[in-house]
Amino acid sequence: MLAVFAGTSEGRELCEALSAAGVRARAFTATEYGATLIDELPYIEVHAGRLDAHEIAEALGQCDVAIDATHPYAAVVSAHICEAAEQTGTRYVRIVRPRLALEPDAPPGAQTAFDDELPPLTEVASPKEAVTFLNGHAGAVLLTTGSKDLAVYAGIASCADRVWARFLPSANSITEALALGYARAHLICMQGPFSHELNVALLRMSGARWLVTKDTGSAGGFDTKISAAAELGVHVVLIRRPLEDEQGISLPDAIAEFARPKP
Repeated sequence: MLAVFAGTSEGRELCEALSAAGVRARAFTATEYGATLIDELPYIEVHAGRLDAHEIAEALGQCDVAIDATHPYAAVVSAHICEAAEQTGTRYVRIVRPRLALEPDAPPGAQTAFDDELPPLTEVASPKEAVTFLNGHAGAVLLTTGSKDLAVYAGIASCADRVWARFLPSANSITEALALGYARAHLICMQGPFSHELNVALLRMSGARWLVTKDTGSAGGFDTKISAAAELGVHVVLIRRPLEDEQGISLPDAIAEFARPKP
């Protein structure tokens, strides 16, 4: 029995491949929304809801392999899965999302003149550090890091006026954002992936001088975000991945190993 900790496009694609091959697996997603993307797949038993370390260990009690296909920035969850696998003697496999070049070329003909001497891309270690940086620099901000750290980014000076936040269309997230002081007109509630053209349009609409993002790879739309920023001369504030030396296998390798049709 396989346990797949999903919640990313890699987790969904792996579950689809396992189902097509007739391989039984238990899939775990943090949210109900994540569960809806895979709950109709044959042979895949879906469990929605966040699990603590003890609950993860219990879930692995009946599994031979724990496949960690969680988000590249979900370092705490990955640590819990790895620890639970060690406790239960379960093989742990991490699916690693490839990194991309941080400063891609802008599309042909793009105007990329920046209005100051700041670098096109600034790396920071955390959302809190991003807030400190942005509080030292004026201009509108487009957040594209989801709803998880809305409370932290609410610390940006003049948040209601400066900050536009893009996240999944969750009623709970919208309620939280409004309670934190974000302007209703500055909430962009959409489901990705987002094209280069749409990112350009949203940057123009918000008048953003700053784009806050994470290195989520092409699967997370990182490439189209920073190419859009390059085209418009918008500065990127990049939250660095928490695990710089992350080890694991690629999604194609995971599919090749675990989604083999049974004879």
